[in-house]
Amino acid sequence: MERILDGYFYNNQAGVLDQAIARKLYGTHMVHSVSRLESYAGCAYQFFLKFGLKLEKRNEYKVETTHIGTILHAVMESFFKKVKEGTICLADLTEQERDRLVAKMTVDEAKKVNETIFESSYRNRHQLDVLIRIARRSVANLCRHLEQGDMTPTYFEEQFTPKSNLSYIDMALEDGMRMELSGAVDRVDIRETEDAVYVKVIDYKSGAKDIDYVKMYEGRQLQLTVYMSVMMELLQKKYPDKKIIPTGMYYFRVSDLLVDEAEEEKREAKRIEESRLSGLVNADDFSLELMDGKTGLVTRVRYKKDGSFDSRNAALVTTEELQTISEFVRKKMIETGEKIIHGEIEMNPEKGEQNSPCNFCDYQNICRFEAGLGGNQYRISPQMDKNEVKMLILHPDDEQEKGESVHGTEKPEKSESVHGTKKPEPEKDESVHGTQKSEQKGESVQGTENAQEKEGDHA
Repeated sequence: MERILDGYFYNNQAGVLDQAIARKLYGTHMVHSVSRLESYAGCAYQFFLKFGLKLEKRNEYKVETTHIGTILHAVMESFFKKVKEGTICLADLTEQERDRLVAKMTVDEAKKVNETIFESSYRNRHQLDVLIRIARRSVANLCRHLEQGDMTPTYFEEQFTPKSNLSYIDMALEDGMRMELSGAVDRVDIRETEDAVYVKVIDYKSGAKDIDYVKMYEGRQLQLTVYMSVMMELLQKKYPDKKIIPTGMYYFRVSDLLVDEAEEEKREAKRIEESRLSGLVNADDFSLELMDGKTGLVTRVRYKKDGSFDSRNAALVTTEELQTISEFVRKKMIETGEKIIHGEIEMNPEKGEQNSPCNFCDYQNICRFEAGLGGNQYRISPQMDKNEVKMLILHPDDEQEKGESVHGTEKPEKSESVHGTKKPEPEKDESVHGTQKSEQKGESVQGTENAQEKEGDHA
């Protein structure tokens, strides 16, 4: 009977750590990556196990998603570094020469990751062939972007650490605690004029991804904004007498999509359309010219025949709005940091239609989270309209009352309604573990994030 009662009253909740224990685990001066803070917003308990207790899964002899990300990032970096140095001249390079060069780079980078694993089985050899095809297509698309625009690739895997002495990544928390960030920006293109430096920040992703203001509001999409803010501050130090202007912050999808079109001309047009950068675009006229000459072939900005903007341009923002987003994201990171030092380790994975942190979690056997048992429930995305959330972020003072009304729809007496009950839209990001299907058909591999998570989470 005792065991039956124990089962009936079973409660699988982690509670809250004593703050003294939290300080022992994380220290009084925390150094995190942006992806770590995003993972905390995804599930606080997973963060505690991985970065508090520092539990790691056992290494296996197989191709990991981190291997894939490392290889593709390295190929992009190596190729465009050679373009910058003048070793590769895009104007003189034929398509066949470029493909041979990229294929060799891919094989060389694969051997650096693991000397033998890609030759250990037919499956792994095929995976290397897929990687070569993805790398070729991605480099070709990025070369076309350079031809369409008027900016120069300048920084690759640009590191930032506490030693960088950047005010944006140095955050004061409660009780005299501090939190700083470390990481690396995939690629930064610039264009220098007499009185300004224009900046384009690019983050490589394997899955379809775009700016999602709801995720940003929750603290689950901070990375790209941090990269832009860091590069703005670094460049301001380098060019103290010039104005630093962002042309935008962008995701580039590293993939080789299969396009369902019978005619080659239509197939190529579809590939160009799908290979455009996603993210936020500065509506500044000169910035748009630098990106693609106002053709819409590099960014997803829509233009009418007369050259004016289409009304559906949700990606357009002003320089001032980009600054406001930067300030919001910094406040959100401080908020997350204070939750960490207060010992909040709730099992609170957020459930999406196609994924949740549980899908790719290495700690399921530890937490034993099971929705509906032991008090475990998935956290549902907030019931907020994307445009409303955008206004909350971009115009916090004007939208304060609206923000309160949004939260007024919550019902705290029911735990699952505290975070909203609206069914969230499908998530498409495959940045690290990416196994969900995207809207486009295509042969791809899992994850293009750097094995060290790029922001300083060294394995």
